[in-house]
Amino acid sequence: MRRRFLGDRTAADTPLPLRRQRPRRRFYVPPPMRATRRAPAPIAVQPLGAIAATQLSFLEEVLWSLLGARATVLPALEIPPSCWVAARRQYDADQLLDLVFSRMPLHALRMIGVLNADMFAQGRTFVFGYAHLRDGIGLYSLARLEETYYRRPASDPLLRGRVFRAVAHELGHTFGNPHCDVPHCVMRAVSHIESLDALAPSYCPTCLRRVRRGLVVGPSSAEGLFSRAGALLRRHMPERAAVLYREATQQAPLEPRYHNDLGVALLSLADRTRARVAFLRAAELAGQFPHPYYNLGILYREETGGAEAAEACFREGLARDPDPIAGHRYIAKLYDELFGDALRARHHYRTYIELGGSEVEVVERARALGACH
Repeated sequence: MRRRFLGDRTAADTPLPLRRQRPRRRFYVPPPMRATRRAPAPIAVQPLGAIAATQLSFLEEVLWSLLGARATVLPALEIPPSCWVAARRQYDADQLLDLVFSRMPLHALRMIGVLNADMFAQGRTFVFGYAHLRDGIGLYSLARLEETYYRRPASDPLLRGRVFRAVAHELGHTFGNPHCDVPHCVMRAVSHIESLDALAPSYCPTCLRRVRRGLVVGPSSAEGLFSRAGALLRRHMPERAAVLYREATQQAPLEPRYHNDLGVALLSLADRTRARVAFLRAAELAGQFPHPYYNLGILYREETGGAEAAEACFREGLARDPDPIAGHRYIAKLYDELFGDALRARHHYRTYIELGGSEVEVVERARALGACH
């Protein structure tokens, strides 16, 4: 059984050490942004290629000031050629995220990668940084943060301000913050260096609350294990995900989400018997939780002669779904794309439209199947 991180249960309630124990600040952090509690676990730092020691020490300072988190700096990792897109002369940020995720220690609260080279994401010419909302990892590039990139004299104060904003922004995403419309919030989307410089080095109150809430969830807590398992499952690693989901259910046996998603991982592993048990347990624990019924429907439909049992489960899920429009869209797409059952797909597409569903792609597919009058 994996060793627990010592701080998981109590660190969120532990005041930060006295000021004299903090790393020396080289950048002004607005008081509302300063951490007031010690983070429950360290943040892992993954240098991608050679990164100057001064840059790594400043990053440690930012993590401490912003989140109350110590940094665990991992050995530098050379970026594999597969991440390089020669036609663009840039690295693919999605592939870099996968690389960083593969190195994430189990005891880390979050992980951030840093590189000197330029990078891009799909649909964008370049990105200063990149992160997903639910995977606990982010990265940023120093390349376009340096004044010398724009053929101007180097400026350490400008660089530190840009690094702080980039790190706060990308880590903000890992705590569930999307891009924010509040003027000057550090989570606001930026498209060029001037718009990055124009941001205040602070979260708006809503974004700050999300970060503070996320900071109390340790990586070895039930919710932390659940989140990490979800990231593994999204990266098509169901065996590893199932291990963590099972640990989460052992810590919090009355939480239906953990049992439901354990069932999803087990179903991905073709362990239908245990998946059924997990879905039934989730349904038993939460009478108004639609997801286990939808998943039981998928399981039954894949069994010979299970079409009627599947439809009955889908009806039970719809009866519990607070968003029936989304529910009918989901089931219509299951019948259409997974099961190849045009008759039942038409029924659910038609109901989706009758309830007010209007997504263009869904309506066009419904029309192609003859579900529109």
